[in-house]
Amino acid sequence: MKKLVIIITLLAFAFSCNRKAKPPPPVADDVLLAEVKTEMLYLSYVPSYGFNGLNAEDSVTFLKKYVENWIKDQVMILKAEQGVKNLEEIEFEAEKYKNDLIKAGYQKKLMETAEIVLTDADLKEYYQKHKEYYMFDEDY
Repeated sequence: MKKLVIIITLLAFAFSCNRKAKPPPPVADDVLLAEVKTEMLYLSYVPSYGFNGLNAEDSVTFLKKYVENWIKDQVMILKAEQGVKNLEEIEFEAEKYKNDLIKAGYQKKLMETAEIVLTDADLKEYYQKHKEYYMFDEDY
């Protein structure tokens, strides 16, 4: 039972991230493929890379499978939201996690573009200022 609660919580967490990021409004003359409660799937939301190199029959099969999976995901999200009592806390944690990922990505990009050059003098100066961190309790 405990595992089930954890799994549902993780699923709700994962799906709550996706629910915040709404797709852009549908383009004019867009085709509505599926609707679950207030969520709608339009043809323009389906990734076009799935159709690359497919004939017409395979494209239809891919589209049907994509729509079926989307509907299953939406129903799972609705069920998870009903079963999770602390949905607001999960959404808060998801937002915090998203912000941490954004900051980490930005810091990584800064580190990749930064030129860091350390000289022997820099290392010796750092050592002199922080000797207490390099002291052993015993002589080696």
